[in-house]
Amino acid sequence: MEAEYEKKYYTGLEGYWWFIGRDDLIRKLLARYSKPGASLLHIGCGNGKQMEKFSGNGRNYGLDNSLSALSLGSNLRIVNADVNKMPFKQKRFDTVLCLEVLEHLDNPEQAVQEIRKVMKDNGTLIVSVPAFKMLWSTHDDINQHKHRFRIRELRRLITGQGFKPLKASYWNFFLFPLAMLMKMFKRLATSRSDDLIRLPAIVNWLFAKLLLIENRLILNRFC
Repeated sequence: MEAEYEKKYYTGLEGYWWFIGRDDLIRKLLARYSKPGASLLHIGCGNGKQMEKFSGNGRNYGLDNSLSALSLGSNLRIVNADVNKMPFKQKRFDTVLCLEVLEHLDNPEQAVQEIRKVMKDNGTLIVSVPAFKMLWSTHDDINQHKHRFRIRELRRLITGQGFKPLKASYWNFFLFPLAMLMKMFKRLATSRSDDLIRLPAIVNWLFAKLLLIENRLILNRFC
């Protein structure tokens, strides 16, 4: 991602509605699918602050290929390396988080293959990627994305490397119509800006609340 946006992403958005909702869902998925005391690898961890949110058992490791992102944190268990060539022993981790990473890669298949190598046979992989090419905008350009995925594409990618999906779902569907309108407006206005826009506190709270409700529906109704 571009340097200015990278700094904003990792340091200036504490309490932003999207992160509140996303982090809540990841914690719930970990509680359901990852065993207590599991060793965890967070790929694309940036400055490591998210690692602290997802587990407190002291067995976390992070990996990121961006030195500028790593310089914004101080977590000693973060490794600067490429996801396609990770410096870990085979079958090292019980749980792997790969959040907003695969869309940046020319060859995401190679990355998933490498993840399979460092995961234990009965381990858990949690993946998050942006969806729908029709939502492509300057936000993707600024993030240096290469892909947006549909569920069937992500399933094919994961199962092709020997994983058995336990759950696959789109997310943020309550706000999808608004997101679609915003993307259309940005294309018409030829605006070059990212989507992480500071909102009035009440709007930020409302959007976060909608995502928290959606998270419960995903886990309790559809799982």
